Amino acid sequence: MAAAGSVAAVALVARVIEAVQDVSIMNDGPRFLTAAEAWLRGDLAAVIRDDFHPGMGAAIALIGGLAGIDLEAAGRAISVVSGTLATVVLFALVRDTLSPRIALAAGLLFAVHPASVLASSSVQSDALHQLLVLAGALAAWRALERRRARTAAAAGLLCGLAYLVRPEGLVVAAVMGAWLFAETALRRLEPRRAAVLGAAFALALLATAGPYPMAIHAHTGEWSVTQKKGVAAMLSLESAAASPAADGERAPRVVSALAEVAVEGLRAVHPVFFALCLLGLPRRRPSRAELYLLSYPAAIFLVLLLLRLSYPYVSRRHWLVGAALLLPFAARGLLLLADAAARLAPRLAPRSRAVGATLVIAVVSGLTYVALDQDDPVKPARVEAARWLGEHARVTALAASRSRIAWYAGADRFVELSRHPDGQRVVEAARAADAEFLIAEESRLPTAPGTELAGVEQLHEVRYSGGRVLVLRLVAPDVATAPTPSGPRPP
Repeated sequence: MAAAGSVAAVALVARVIEAVQDVSIMNDGPRFLTAAEAWLRGDLAAVIRDDFHPGMGAAIALIGGLAGIDLEAAGRAISVVSGTLATVVLFALVRDTLSPRIALAAGLLFAVHPASVLASSSVQSDALHQLLVLAGALAAWRALERRRARTAAAAGLLCGLAYLVRPEGLVVAAVMGAWLFAETALRRLEPRRAAVLGAAFALALLATAGPYPMAIHAHTGEWSVTQKKGVAAMLSLESAAASPAADGERAPRVVSALAEVAVEGLRAVHPVFFALCLLGLPRRRPSRAELYLLSYPAAIFLVLLLLRLSYPYVSRRHWLVGAALLLPFAARGLLLLADAAARLAPRLAPRSRAVGATLVIAVVSGLTYVALDQDDPVKPARVEAARWLGEHARVTALAASRSRIAWYAGADRFVELSRHPDGQRVVEAARAADAEFLIAEESRLPTAPGTELAGVEQLHEVRYSGGRVLVLRLVAPDVATAPTPSGPRPP
């Protein structure tokens, strides 16, 4: 209990530090907050129409409603608490599969793991999803070990909840099914008992997750496990079938996808942690427990490869669960380094002292990294500009680089800012999309020397270390005034 409490305390401190520094929610944040508002007003049709899964929005609405707090604060709280609890769950899983010593090191590494800390400090579904998948993986392992249908049902329940947050939550079902099949084929598990465990898992999964596909069917008339375009295309292999690429072009495409998925995985794990992981991977035939832990990153790699072949986007966020389940091997690598230090200088660094010092150094380094990892200064400047606009005008449509800027301005509609190198073209594209206001850095709106933007009226500016963020009203070119840096004008 003391070890679990220690890793939880470090995880909580790291996530609170990051949350306090994070003045701007992640770009998907407004989608979850909008979904939470739909839940609170009972608009289930709006929840189902959204291609984001409903779990995070429901959690924000529940916590915000019960606690009577702002929805953004509720979303951040869910992420921080989920990230902290995920640390304890990983500790328990590694303790069950490897050893208490490795579990402590793995928990501490996860507590300061950069990608996990970042994901569990903002309004985002990643931390809650990570918690539920790790809890499902722990329950599935215990079901395989103890052969209990009740534990298998718990794993199915957790898998269903993870799926309701993100479609990738079904990885627990894929791994559980593969292990039941393998255990039966290798005669480690009686077929009848495997059927009981599988049925318990499946029934709990269907009871938890089943209503969502049914709601999708009622809304769209089609049966699908998700409305996310990329995952749906991957599951149906539509893109692969429709691709006009010749056979000679497919091999480079597959190689490119493999490389991109691997690079995003490396970014998610972090190069330092990955180096420790390579050191800690088994040099002999992996044990059953090691194979179980590695089966999740392997399954996620395959899923992401199929996704990348069907859709031009894979992010390190998709790798967070896989990264977490590689950390036990990074922890083993770290402990191997500590043991090596003890062998090289037994008098100066006895084994227990070397291990303790190594873990303390790792934790302090991680917390320092989190504390020094400051946001790009333009982000708070954008937020300040958006809030100013929301306080001074009723915003129907706002053109900006990120949807979160429109959220902070209270805009009814977000218009994505064009990436054209000519600032006047950017303004005209926003006008063509019926935007009333535009918020952007001055550097995003360049003009030819001696010319000024036409069709805009500058209302406000926010200075930051790299320049200015401008708040502009889009007006008819013949009545527009040239942008000036003299301060805000009334809308």
